[in-house]
Amino acid sequence: MKNFPIDMVIQEVSKKIAVIYKEKIKFKSFNFEDLYEIQLNFGQINFCKWISESLFVICFKNNKENKLYLIDILNLKIEDILLFPNIIPKDMVSINEKYFLIFELRKQDAQRGYYLYDLSQKEILNIVDNIENSEFLYYGNKELIFREEKKSIIYKLGRDFDLRFEKQINLDVLCIIKGLVISKLNCYTDQSFNVGYSLLSDYYNIHHINNPKFHEITSIRFIEEINILLITGVSFGEIKSICINISNNSWKEFEYIEGQFVPYFLEGEKVLGIYSSITKYPTLEWKNYYVSGNKISVRANSNLKIKKKKFKMNGIDIYYSDINEGYGDNKIFFYVHGGPHNNFQQSHSKLIMRLSELGYRVICIDYPGSTGYGDKYRGLNRFDWGGIDLQALIELRKAVVNKLTEVVIYGSSYGGYLSLLAAAKYPNLFNKVIAAASFNNIEHFYFESNPQVKRFLEYELGEKLKDKHFLYDRSPYNYLNSLIKTDLLLIHGEEDEICNVSQSQNLFKKVQENLGNINLLVKNNLKHEEFSEDYWAEDIIEFISVEESSHRDK
Repeated sequence: MKNFPIDMVIQEVSKKIAVIYKEKIKFKSFNFEDLYEIQLNFGQINFCKWISESLFVICFKNNKENKLYLIDILNLKIEDILLFPNIIPKDMVSINEKYFLIFELRKQDAQRGYYLYDLSQKEILNIVDNIENSEFLYYGNKELIFREEKKSIIYKLGRDFDLRFEKQINLDVLCIIKGLVISKLNCYTDQSFNVGYSLLSDYYNIHHINNPKFHEITSIRFIEEINILLITGVSFGEIKSICINISNNSWKEFEYIEGQFVPYFLEGEKVLGIYSSITKYPTLEWKNYYVSGNKISVRANSNLKIKKKKFKMNGIDIYYSDINEGYGDNKIFFYVHGGPHNNFQQSHSKLIMRLSELGYRVICIDYPGSTGYGDKYRGLNRFDWGGIDLQALIELRKAVVNKLTEVVIYGSSYGGYLSLLAAAKYPNLFNKVIAAASFNNIEHFYFESNPQVKRFLEYELGEKLKDKHFLYDRSPYNYLNSLIKTDLLLIHGEEDEICNVSQSQNLFKKVQENLGNINLLVKNNLKHEEFSEDYWAEDIIEFISVEESSHRDK
């Protein structure tokens, strides 16, 4: 069976699968025959849905506009409709035999409104305006359901598209799909929770699923033909999936060795899903599965030895992944993920693959602020960038490396910032430092950012953006005396729209003028994008393979 690489998302209806790339859509039948291609070179996908057996809707967004495509896969016809910027598509629904897009519009005062966009009349209708703590969940039978904290509100849609309060559901609802209500249950002290499901018509008759415990839910899919519900989420930084048979209320948990597999469809003894690992790009694959008790085993092949570990810091569990422990202890590579609200997962990394070939032990820290461990852990570094997260990184460095050895630290985006700050404040702990697509001067980073990044920084740092002492202390750019003692490599995409290339260029100029050992690589035509690490993996390998500079002052 041929594997088809996937980049963004899969949607299915009946026995048709749409495999959606960033820059193209490929339609294919369920048995992988009759392949059609439609080129859509537009931008980031932010919404997609089947709205009939043959009609597919997808919304692309770039920095200036949204564009909605209606695609008839039987006749291979495309209709495109220009939409407004700064909207968030939520659902495409049929009301009185007309199609409407339900979308959210976020405003500068943190309020948001929900609207209907009539595709035939090109007209916007107001549903509800100026709400702060509600989020759209579901539309069906002229009812709209909005989620609030640990409860949901049902409104009836009137003839003139006005809303009338219907009733309140006292459940922490995650999703409503095809009349099924999936809810969050049993919240534990470690911020994890179980899930349960019920019918919308009988929403308090809940079927509890006791394992696994999740910290986040990333995907909920219902295969209506066989009454199977697939739920995927993150539990202590690892991808977990469960398969629920609605017909008999039984459930099984997926398990796999190495890498990660996200299921999308079951048929016979095979499961369709996205498989990825450090040594393999995400691909859409059919895999055989094996059932044993409450486990569905999906086999994968990888020769990397990865262990999930944790340690205590000030009473807080700090999580990290340890790759190649035992045979790479004399050469250690700290891999710091970006975000900051992200985490290390066993997805493709050409860099880690090459490091393993060269005998490096790779330490990947999920510092405070990382996702996959609950909202509390995720929020630990809010208003404290370069504080508790840097402390965790340094504590791990001291705990893991207790003898003289080669220690390299690398990060991209926020991970690059944290790596530079570690070298700036603790220059004796790292032999070489690599920062890719990163920032190093918070104040300048804020003022030169686009409005979307500015809003993110304001949310994350708040009043700290006005605190001159904080801005100086947490910016690696200000630690010249330390940085000139460190072997540095800066890598940046020329067209980076998130972290401007000037951040790396300014630091390079400053360190070079003071006779520091620094290199700068600017990659032409490269933006701030996923898998960009592949473009500079070999540059990093070359950099760490060069003998240490003779001028180092340890």
